[in-house]
Formats: sequence, C-alpha cells, structure tokens
Amino acid sequence: MTTKMCSKCKQEKTLTQFYNEKRVYCIECERKMARARMKRYNATFKGKAMAALNSSRKAVRKIEKETGRKIKDDLTFFDVAMVLDQSECTYCGKQTSTSKRTIDHITPLRYGGDNTFSNITMACRSCNSRKNDIPAFEYCLQQGMPFEEFEQIVDKIAQRNRISFGAAFKRLVEDMGVYYEAMLEQERKKIS
Repeated sequence: MTTKMCSKCKQEKTLTQFYNEKRVYCIECERKMARARMKRYNATFKGKAMAALNSSRKAVRKIEKETGRKIKDDLTFFDVAMVLDQSECTYCGKQTSTSKRTIDHITPLRYGGDNTFSNITMACRSCNSRKNDIPAFEYCLQQGMPFEEFEQIVDKIAQRNRISFGAAFKRLVEDMGVYYEAMLEQERKKIS
C-alpha cells in the first residue's frame, strides 16, 4: 500500500486517507480546515444571511411535508440581507447587534405564511425565541405591547407590502383566525 505525508499534520498516511493522490492534505486535516473556514464565514454578515436563508428554506420543506400545503418560497439572499441590515428589533424596538439579529416570519409558515420578503422582519434573538410559532398580532398582545408600538409594526408591514394600513391590519387579524382555528383543531384531536 502506498503512503504519503500530509503537508499539514506531517504524518505518513495511506493514500486512502487522502481524497485523491494529488491532494497534499489528508482527509482529516482538510475537514478541520473546512470547519474553520465555515466558522469564520458564518461569523460574517454574508454568512449569517445565507445561513438564515437556508434555515428558512429547510423549514419550508419540513412544514410542506408535515402539512401537505405548498408554501410560496421566493425569498432571496438579498431579501434576507436587507432585513438583517435593520438594526432595530421589530418587536421590542431595541438596537440589536449583528450577531443577535434573526429573521422572523410575521405569519408563521405553519399557519399560512409564506417564505417571502413581505412576510419576514428582523427580530432580536430573544423576541424571535419568545414569539416562536405564533402570529405577530398574538405575540404583541401576549407581550402587552402598547397600541402605538403595534401601530408601527402594522405600518412597517403595510409599507413593505405596498398596501394600506387597514389592509395590513386585516391581514394580521386573519392570521390570528387561522392560528386559533389550528389551536382548536389540536384541542379537538386531544379530546377525541
């Protein structure tokens, strides 16, 4: 069996421990270097935006499989980057460091939302975690958000969707209706 020295770890290894005979690093060293590169990349704004986009697409596939509903999925990297570039959390209004910014689906994918630019917003990690899988209106009610602050959220949604304030508010109310219907259905299943 032919052996070769890894240029990184300086160990003599068999050719099967290299991806191919022309490579100068062994598989183990190449993997370590790739993990380190990905860790550095994921710490960048671009890496964070790409990870958020990939995570949302993975959620779409999972929920489509669970529910059988086709989810509109036209979110792009630039959409995510634009939303993550906002420094103020939509829900708590606090300035959020880049490392704690997340994208949140205003209408959760599970309750009729789509993976589109008009359905995402920037939320700090703690607000996104607390909101979890509930519609924005319900979350704001649970948090006891003053109406003036809620109006600002509705206004952001209206502007992003190029619709009136009333149409945006109506959409949020309808989202709550879908959510409550799903909750009632879950309770019915538990009882039967």
